[in-house]
Amino acid sequence: MNTCANPLNSKLRWFCFHLVCLLLSAMLTGALYAGQATASAEPGDFESPSLTKSAVSFGDEVLSPSYPSTSISQALISLKNGNFEKGRDGSWIESSLQGLELITHQDDLLEGVYPHSGEWVAWLGGFQDTTSISQTVTIPLETPRLQFWHWVESEYPCTINENIAHIYLDGASLADYELCKEQNTDGWQKQQLDLTPYAGQTVSLKFQAQTIVFISNYYLDDVFLVSQEVFLPLISR
Repeated sequence: MNTCANPLNSKLRWFCFHLVCLLLSAMLTGALYAGQATASAEPGDFESPSLTKSAVSFGDEVLSPSYPSTSISQALISLKNGNFEKGRDGSWIESSLQGLELITHQDDLLEGVYPHSGEWVAWLGGFQDTTSISQTVTIPLETPRLQFWHWVESEYPCTINENIAHIYLDGASLADYELCKEQNTDGWQKQQLDLTPYAGQTVSLKFQAQTIVFISNYYLDDVFLVSQEVFLPLISR
């Protein structure tokens, strides 16, 4: 039986011939593009992947790399009525040779003077007076400091003015501030004093202003104890 004369076999041979041609064409085209890509490649185009400091994405979640670091935690520890917002509640012992009330509402301040925060301040100084506020405090163990805001105001030069403010802990002087024109702060100024020698102790804190001849004013607000802790990284080897 002659199969070549069969029309079905003829069509099959025709189909196989064209299929082989298509496959050969595809193979030649792929080889041509591969050669072009290899010829245009530059050194470093196919480097091995390496670890870098970048975020890694897993679906919708992005994970950033974590590296050991030093962190610092700082805490403000409130004193009893340290911002004076409770008014004259007895938390501070007030003293004035002239019998003045020292913790003062903003409505009773001089024109142009205002609290650092809230409505109350401590107003020390005046004319020929020794004024002070004090209370008992416990000093933090970790890097303790005394933080407060003060405002120095005087119209008289330091050459003739001996007025002065003191900060005491258990009677020992922590800082002195001249209350004279050249030392005016022209508003609220932040202060921090190191309390390391008193860490862990319970002591008497006193702010005092002495106005010997001329008028000088010393305002206080937002008195805090500050404790700072430093955490070093733990690195495994």
